[in-house]
Amino acid sequence: MLQDNRSAGESTGHAGDVRWELVDRILLSDQFRRSPRLRQFLSFIVTKSLSGHTEDISEYEIGTAVFQKGKDFNAHEDSIVRSTARLLRLKIHEYFQEEGKDETLVIDIPKGSYLPVFRERAQAIHLSPPAQPDAPPVGASYLASRWPWVVVSGLLAVLCAWLALRPGAPEARAPTRNLVVELFARDPAATTIVVCDSWLVLRNQLAGDMASIDEYVSPQYLDPLPGVPQAANSASSLKSRYWTPYADFSFALRLKSIPLIADKLMVRHSRQMQASDFRTGNAILIGSPFSNPWFSLFEDGLNFRFEKDPDTGRFGYRNCHLKAGERDFYWSTPESSRDGRSYARVALLPNLAGNGRVLLVSGLRVEESEAAADFVFSEDSLDRIGGALGSNRVRDSKYFELLLESHATQGAVRGVTPIAYSHLSMKR
Repeated sequence: MLQDNRSAGESTGHAGDVRWELVDRILLSDQFRRSPRLRQFLSFIVTKSLSGHTEDISEYEIGTAVFQKGKDFNAHEDSIVRSTARLLRLKIHEYFQEEGKDETLVIDIPKGSYLPVFRERAQAIHLSPPAQPDAPPVGASYLASRWPWVVVSGLLAVLCAWLALRPGAPEARAPTRNLVVELFARDPAATTIVVCDSWLVLRNQLAGDMASIDEYVSPQYLDPLPGVPQAANSASSLKSRYWTPYADFSFALRLKSIPLIADKLMVRHSRQMQASDFRTGNAILIGSPFSNPWFSLFEDGLNFRFEKDPDTGRFGYRNCHLKAGERDFYWSTPESSRDGRSYARVALLPNLAGNGRVLLVSGLRVEESEAAADFVFSEDSLDRIGGALGSNRVRDSKYFELLLESHATQGAVRGVTPIAYSHLSMKR
C-alpha cells in the first residue's frame, strides 16, 4: 500500500527500481488519485510480483487482502475482484494514452491473470505478439483457404492500434455533424466501442452456426472444436489473442478523431466485455451477432433481426413486422456483397438498465458493416434518418432502426440507401 509520506517503491523496499517508479507515477495520476481501491489493487499485485511472491496473486488473496473479504470468500459467487480488475485494466490503458503517453516502460495485466507484466513500450504496442501457428496438415484445405485472412486482419489491426496510440499521431479532419455527434456529444456518460472477435467468426464458420453468449463467456470457448480440421484447433495464435478486423479499428479511429466525443470514448474487444457492462453508460457495437455476440442482448427489441434461416441455412435480417413492399428476409451472397447489393442495419436502443443508449452498426459481412459505418459518419445521415422517420431531429425519434441497402464494387463501398425503418418503443 502507499504510505502518506513515502512512495510505493520506498515503502516496499524497491526504491530506485524503474518499475516501481512507473507504478508511483500511475498511482498519483488523475486516473488513480481519487480511486483508493484501484490504488490498493495495483499496489498489492505489483508488491507481490516484484517481491517474488507471485503465488499470492490469486483472486482469493486479492479479495481478502484488498477488499477485506472474510476467509469464507467465494470467488466463484462474488465477482468483485474480476469486475475491479476490468476497471483497473481500463484505467491503466487510459493512463498510457494520456498522462503516460511518453512513458518508455508500460505495465499491463493480461486478461485471465492478475499478474502484472512490464514491457518496453515498443513491445507493449503489440500487447500480445502473435505466435506462429502450426502448419496445416495436407487436406485441411478449408482452413488453409480461410484463416490466413483472419491473421492478415489481425496484423492490420495491430498496425492501426499503433497509429492510434503513438504519441503525436496526426488527427484526421473530424466532422462536426453526424449521427454519432448528435447522439453522444452532449451526453456526459462514457461510451464504449465494442469491436468484433475474429476468432469467433472463424469458429462460427467452422461450426456452421453462431455461438451463444453463454458459450462465448464460458471457459470452454477456446477448447478444441469437435469435428473440424486439426489445423483449426492448432491456430492458437488466433484463439488466445484479441484479433479484430481492420474495418473495426478503422471505425474506432474515425470516432476517436471527433474532438467533441473523443475524450469520452474507450475501445474494447468483444472478449473483454460482460453483460453487466451494458447496464451503465453508452455503447457502440460494430459487426453482427456472428462476429460480436453482444448484439444478441438487443436483437429481440428489433424488427430486423439477424438470424439463420432454418430452411436455407443462410444468415440475414428477418423482418418481423412486414410492411407493404418489404421482404420477409434480407440476405445476400458473398459475391454480391463484394460486387453488388447487400444489406446493413443501424439501430439505436436503450442499454440494459435504460439509463444509457446503445448504437448498433451492423452488416451481414465486413463490407456491409463498413457501409453502415460510412452512413453513420456521413454528414447528411441526420437528414436522411430524419426523412425516413418523419422527424426533424433524430433525438425526437428516441429509439429507431434503419435497414440499409449497400452497394459495393470489388469490396469497396460506393453507396448506401435506407430502405426500411422503424420507430422502436422500448422500456427496460
